Amino acid sequence: MSRKNRPLPIGSVVLLEGADTRMMILGYLKYGPYNQTDIYDYAGCLYPQGYHSPEKTFVFNHDKIVQVYALGYQDESQMKFADQLMEQFRIFKGDVTFD
Repeated sequence: MSRKNRPLPIGSVVLLEGADTRMMILGYLKYGPYNQTDIYDYAGCLYPQGYHSPEKTFVFNHDKIVQVYALGYQDESQMKFADQLMEQFRIFKGDVTFD
């Protein structure tokens, strides 16, 4: 049911470039921790530990993902949301690619 060029669904588990710990995607379009100008594609937490606090939440961009271990749950409502989310990405980040 997944579609190309869409952000990964919430709950997806990924490995980031240069990392040895997996991350689970918690959210989208989050500001960086040090300013309100850098907007990142995803917010995530350590996997398998899960969410503990805002201080243990990380932000990253899709191009830093080197492997997807698990794809989060997708259904019709998630697909519709992904379409709406792509419009938000275009507004905040311009043309983006999630391939």
